[in-house]
Amino acid sequence: YLRQLSHAYEELAEKNSELLGIESGLIRIGSFASVSGTVLAPLLKDFKAVHPHIKFELHQGDYKNAEEWIRNGNVDLGFVALPASKDLEVYPLLEDRMLALLPLNHPYAKAKRVPLQIFAHEPVILQEEGTHKEVPEMFRQNKIIPQIEFLTEDDYTIMSMVENGLGIAILAELVLLHNQYRIAIRETDPPYSRRIGLALKNKKQVSRAVLCFLDFAVEHLA
Repeated sequence: YLRQLSHAYEELAEKNSELLGIESGLIRIGSFASVSGTVLAPLLKDFKAVHPHIKFELHQGDYKNAEEWIRNGNVDLGFVALPASKDLEVYPLLEDRMLALLPLNHPYAKAKRVPLQIFAHEPVILQEEGTHKEVPEMFRQNKIIPQIEFLTEDDYTIMSMVENGLGIAILAELVLLHNQYRIAIRETDPPYSRRIGLALKNKKQVSRAVLCFLDFAVEHLA
């Protein structure tokens, strides 16, 4: 009887330790702006409702920053554009459409889709490739040499420049969810999407709290 009681106590202690590991601790997340403001914030709200004592440390940069932070151990996991580096464990979460941005007086402003070929003939406002790699890849796949007039890193600068008739651009749909600029937003022809996932270095080496958040994110977003 005493042996059974001791074994039961050990099991209870182990369960309690596992629970504490999940219900407390710090999770460091790498992200980029379009995900942080639209996907991550509501996800954290829902997660904190279930696990209120887990703390978070958020690092925001671009795609390459997130992968480097994971690789160097600066964050536990991070949002990345797929495909990501092969040395990371990646969990696909969602697809995000790439959409064309046009001035309201543009000939294609009321069209259902915008032919990608027009980017070879009109002034283009492009994000630097290190920040967002999908648009240059879209051009490469379709053998288009864009007429790049402006190069910048900031999404909102691009929207303002399009509004002022300085050129046309392509941005991800998540970036445009809170758009207040007077611009036309249309799907491209052919259509494109970027894939976003969560990545970490080694699932076996992270805390139970991190695993809990990963499972929660996959369940709610994938």
